Amino acid sequence: MNRAGEDEPKYQKLRISGHEETGTERVQRAEAEHKIHEETARINRKNRTEVWHELVMRAWLAPMLLGSVRDEYRDDAIDHLDRWLKHIGRPTARDDKALPIRLEVALAQGFKSAANRRKRHPNAYMEVRPHLADRAEQMLQDSRFWYCQLTLIHALCLWALPDEPGQPPPDRTGAKQRGGPNGQPTASGRSLGPVETVAQWLSMAGTKRAPDEHERRPARLIRRGEREHPFVAEAGDLAALALESGHPERFIWIDESGVMNKVGSRPARPTDYRKHSLWIPPSAGWSALDRRAQQLLADVLIMLNLTEGGEWQPEERERRLDHANRNDLPPCLTRDRRPLDPGRTIGMPGMSEPDCTCVHGCPFELCPYPPSGALPRDELSEAFCRRQQAMLGHRFRRLFFRKTARWQGITVGELDTFWGKMAGRTRPHGPPGSPRH
Repeated sequence: MNRAGEDEPKYQKLRISGHEETGTERVQRAEAEHKIHEETARINRKNRTEVWHELVMRAWLAPMLLGSVRDEYRDDAIDHLDRWLKHIGRPTARDDKALPIRLEVALAQGFKSAANRRKRHPNAYMEVRPHLADRAEQMLQDSRFWYCQLTLIHALCLWALPDEPGQPPPDRTGAKQRGGPNGQPTASGRSLGPVETVAQWLSMAGTKRAPDEHERRPARLIRRGEREHPFVAEAGDLAALALESGHPERFIWIDESGVMNKVGSRPARPTDYRKHSLWIPPSAGWSALDRRAQQLLADVLIMLNLTEGGEWQPEERERRLDHANRNDLPPCLTRDRRPLDPGRTIGMPGMSEPDCTCVHGCPFELCPYPPSGALPRDELSEAFCRRQQAMLGHRFRRLFFRKTARWQGITVGELDTFWGKMAGRTRPHGPPGSPRH
């Protein structure tokens, strides 16, 4: 009893000491678990992003691979591309979902990169051009996203250009561009001209995509003869001008970010072969583009940055692309650009949620524009934005000449103010730029 009584204070001391240690360890354990959770989440986000990047690269390379392989590997390359194309705009057998829009976009970009190669390009084989062009037309019919349709029209335009001066447009086995629908010859037996050729491409766009996708569009726009997406319609007009003039570098581009970031050099004559043997070289910049093409490029970039330009995870980007998968444009591009709020910067107080500045009832839910410093895509350069202002013309001439694009139901003064703010986003100090007077 005495020994037990003598040991009791010591036992109580150990119990209290143990209680104190357990509390400290609990805090440390919670902090360690929180750090592990954060690190695991970061790794998962990084892994998802890397997987998406790999899939995007594979889709982009699929058409280019077919355009580059020799005879012994051609069948395998065709089969590989066809496996991608069978899921465009249609459910897959595994999960009853169509191919994600980002991968559809990557495939279309791969077709345009392959079409940019001229006859003398070391990795271009003329024998596979009919296969590529026919599959581009197939994808144009199945495509559900406006940007894919725009990109494929650019690709088909490059394939339709004669590679030598005075040469007729390239003939393709089963080509639809030289006849009526479904490859039938025209009533007069003649080849289609540039305007008719492009009109036929536009009539194909999205005509075979999944029926449930049509439900997102107004009922009056479902069947053949429907009004195309404004950007696709403008790209079609510009493609016709490219075919008529033989100068594609004035009316179309290969990569939006690349051409926007370069003023560019004077375009070479199409009859001259240059070292790279491309229709539109990497050195091409926005200054070589026609005024209408520059306006289209500018608003295409705005729309792309709204859908996939922020620091969003792949799932959020796909959700925003799905919101933009419509045949019309958001009000912030057609009626009022104030909801875009381009003057925001990273870290400023009151950073908005993605849809908090949209006009009431806007189905897109894309506003505001990503803040300055948060764009993984290239920021629109100040020179390019100032050019958009300059094309609006002097304020007195605006009274007599329309300088805005046909989808822009905005006053010239409002556009001038918007592009002034966009020009100021790249400045390291000071508020966004102000409109010119």
